Amino acid sequence: MFEGLDVNGRLKCMIGNICKLIFSTKYLVVLLGSISLFTFGCKVLPPVETRLREYRGMEIFDKVLSRNHGIKTYSARRVMINIVDDDQVINVRGGVRIKKDSVIMISVAAFAGIEAARIKLTLDSVRIIDRINNIYFAGSYEDSQRFMPFPVSFDFVQGFFFASAFNFIDEFENMRSDDRLYSFDDGILTVQFTTNFFNTETTYNYDLARISLDTDFMLRNIELLSDDRKIYAKLNYDSYRNYNEFYLPENIEMRYTSHNLPLIAKVSLGRIEINEDLTFPFSVPGRYTKIMK
Repeated sequence: MFEGLDVNGRLKCMIGNICKLIFSTKYLVVLLGSISLFTFGCKVLPPVETRLREYRGMEIFDKVLSRNHGIKTYSARRVMINIVDDDQVINVRGGVRIKKDSVIMISVAAFAGIEAARIKLTLDSVRIIDRINNIYFAGSYEDSQRFMPFPVSFDFVQGFFFASAFNFIDEFENMRSDDRLYSFDDGILTVQFTTNFFNTETTYNYDLARISLDTDFMLRNIELLSDDRKIYAKLNYDSYRNYNEFYLPENIEMRYTSHNLPLIAKVSLGRIEINEDLTFPFSVPGRYTKIMK
């Protein structure tokens, strides 16, 4: 795969593939054509209020925010990723560890379960080890953008695994206003708003976002469209599982298109452990070559 590429080229290729599985696994995905909605077959939920009524924006926001609010750490040891990139199909295994609002570590396995790459994200830094090519990267999110197939942020990756729509809603988004009223249509409540998700600069871009919630206010899907209409992404949350009253996704489909280049990925999350003690080791062997900014 990496023949004929220099060190920077190999890292860019490697990170592109990793991101396609992981962040296409907080980073996103796109739609080409119509996509069918999924049912929540594995979800067992307590009774909820079902009478038809309108909901104010802040009420919806509070319900979304309260979902899985007590999670402090998250660990998925068996992550299966199936990626379709053009005519190529890639199957990958990995693992994810998260300390909420602090650190995320993603491990990608190669043959026989041997780790091929490791990614460590903090609120302001990105570190990546490529064990196949003996190279690594350490820098800011802005520095890492040239390697990524689409913009990446800590909030997005965390929100992806937590199925948290809150991570996609800007702090001052007016959807929170009590002047905005929403209601369910055939069991689905849809909220559309602007966001700055795809922007890596300090200025605000009016990217569009649309989230769909079921009657338990759990995220069913989210769509994102960049301000220049060149990037479109959609995440479908296929099914959830109850972990001691924390409802977390176990199957996610991601579709992503950037400048007419499509990517589809399906992520299956095995047994998830919540609020266990976790470590986040990350060390670089001395013989590895650092990729410069």
